[in-house]
Amino acid sequence: MKIRLFYPAFDPLYAASNDIDPKFRIQGMDLTLDTAILSGLVAENVALTDFDPETGALVAGPVIKPPARGNVRHKLAVPRSDLITAPKTVTAIQILCFGTVMRTISLLESSRVLGRKIVWGFPGKQLFVVPRAGYQANAFYHRASHSVQFLLVPDEGPPSGGQNGEQLGKFTALSPDIVAHETAHAVIDGIAPFLYEAATPQSLALHEAVADLTALFVSLRTQNFVTHILDKNNGALDEDAIGQIAEEIGSLSHPKSSSGTSKPHGLRNLSNSFALPDPETEAVPEGMLPMFSQEPHDLSEVLSGAMFRFLVQTFEAEQKRQTDRGVAAYSSSGYSLFRAVEMTTAIVYRALDYLPPGEISFADFARAMLAADKAFFPDSPAAASVRDRLVCELKRRNIKTGRQPKFQPDLSGEDLSLFAGEENDWRVYDFVNRYKGLFRIPDNTPFRVHPPMVAGRSVAVDASTDEIEQSQSKTARHQRLEEGDQEADELPQSQIMRELILKVSWTKTETIKVYGRERRYRFMFGTTVSFDLDKKLVILQLTTNSDGRPETEDTASQSGQRQARAMLINGWIDQDRLVDGTGDNSVSPTMQFRDGAYELQNMAQRLHVADGLDVEFPDWAKPEEEA
Repeated sequence: MKIRLFYPAFDPLYAASNDIDPKFRIQGMDLTLDTAILSGLVAENVALTDFDPETGALVAGPVIKPPARGNVRHKLAVPRSDLITAPKTVTAIQILCFGTVMRTISLLESSRVLGRKIVWGFPGKQLFVVPRAGYQANAFYHRASHSVQFLLVPDEGPPSGGQNGEQLGKFTALSPDIVAHETAHAVIDGIAPFLYEAATPQSLALHEAVADLTALFVSLRTQNFVTHILDKNNGALDEDAIGQIAEEIGSLSHPKSSSGTSKPHGLRNLSNSFALPDPETEAVPEGMLPMFSQEPHDLSEVLSGAMFRFLVQTFEAEQKRQTDRGVAAYSSSGYSLFRAVEMTTAIVYRALDYLPPGEISFADFARAMLAADKAFFPDSPAAASVRDRLVCELKRRNIKTGRQPKFQPDLSGEDLSLFAGEENDWRVYDFVNRYKGLFRIPDNTPFRVHPPMVAGRSVAVDASTDEIEQSQSKTARHQRLEEGDQEADELPQSQIMRELILKVSWTKTETIKVYGRERRYRFMFGTTVSFDLDKKLVILQLTTNSDGRPETEDTASQSGQRQARAMLINGWIDQDRLVDGTGDNSVSPTMQFRDGAYELQNMAQRLHVADGLDVEFPDWAKPEEEA
């Protein structure tokens, strides 16, 4: 099925402040799907579920029209012109929110990034999108209800009090940053579900950092937004403009923040100078600012800031490469940005695929990104310079990368394709048992093998031939597209590699003092091994198991991260954010006592997009006891 969908190209406040022509505020895109999207906006993997915030009644979604004769593209019954002239009607809010979710998913599933369909972190195939979930300056992903929920900040009167059918209030569902951010949380939970139960601050901050970066990636793959930014700056990037996340909602009230961001008017600014302080001296590299906070949203800015800077530097390097070949900087800017975003998105999301199960540090993720970069790009001087750039920026943030050990057992006699099916448990466990050293499983330790993943990923080929150089020069020229058209997602200079990813996990217990009493907590650790299915070679091996590894590698199971876990658990207990629980509590983080130790659940439920925002609501929208 081919269908045309729409989503906002700009944050509402940015569009208003910069006087963006209304016809460019809505971005069109064509999606080609294996299955149909039904009227009401119900797809195989995503379904709109809208409620009237005033009555709680279920509200029907828009109708989809079949293709006209001689055409293959389905259309929404609501024309694009209506979305432009009245972008805050109930139907427009539904369409634009759903469109942002689908755009985000389509970018991440492409062969240039994950190379496979996303599987959610909950049982079931559909993620429910709730565009008007209630009154609050917030939005969140909720695993137990299989949903992403977007709330609204009310005006002086109820939402239905607007003119010409438009709703009153500020809707997080109309912020492309917020919708992409929350969709990313759902995607991350599907790729790395163990992060949802993690207690290491850097594990939770990783969730936030990747979600913020995803909002950036979607913006920089939105043609109307990119054209505006590059035209406004003559082919250069306005780092403050592209680095701000959710300006409209962020402008209402700022959460507690420290210095290091310029002109802070969004919820967060990815263009920052934060670094992890040295654990002994609290020093940071020259020109950087220490991030002392262990609150996940604050801490996330270290990692997101590093990858933002890497993206900008990659754009500048690609633009210089094009100008050295005679293409003017402005003309090459669109292509250069496309390449930089494509590269950074692939590195970040493939690193999630490679991430070992369990408690994770930024250092673990850094090693996963370097492994993803090496797998994505060929061994060439250009690829080496990209890796050097990434390592340099990570070091500037005091994120250690450690060594990358190489393990290459003889797999010529193994039929790795057997693991690509669903009914393969005993074969996979037999394989892992025979190669325990490869998976770094501690002696006498029970382990779990996670479901194997097979992906067909694009791998960049060496772009040194005249043919590719000429192709790039033609593609490099930045052109304004017609309103509503979206550039192609694929570039030609790549080949597909079939990849098998196996993950193995085990648990360890740690003793943590809570109110002077010692409690035992159980945490997960593990290993990821990736294989080239056709060549029967190990692509990478990553582990969080510190046994026999030097302290300088700073893996998540070592002392610094153990102390951080203990501090977070004690802090959340003090704030009543983490409570003892029995049974199934899907609303908040809980501690469940099992087999002699506490296990943590729903830790990532604290990761709302705007944790700490304090917005004053009008009396009519307050609960009765507050009004």
